[in-house]
Amino acid sequence: MPPPPIHVINASIGIDSGLLDFLPPKNFPECEVPLPSGMLHPLKLTYDTMKAAVVKAHNQVVCGEWMVENSKSYLWVNGLNTDAISAILECTTNVVTFASLE
Repeated sequence: MPPPPIHVINASIGIDSGLLDFLPPKNFPECEVPLPSGMLHPLKLTYDTMKAAVVKAHNQVVCGEWMVENSKSYLWVNGLNTDAISAILECTTNVVTFASLE
């Protein structure tokens, strides 16, 4: 059997091995970047992990800790697609706007 293509990664590589770590994308919240490496790790995506990411991103924008662009980058890293991110951040922006009217 021929060796696997060079771009195929051995399935036994663990998430914590460091081989799959990557730099945070532009606008990723600095407070979410692990120290001291400054690299993000792959995540096992589940409904619960994505739901937690949505709640965190929403709350951080509403309380003024993050900008919308920070949340967009955070949600993307946590596996949400662009349509979902847009819908979530539209809701978040509406909450912020409504709160400012009170």
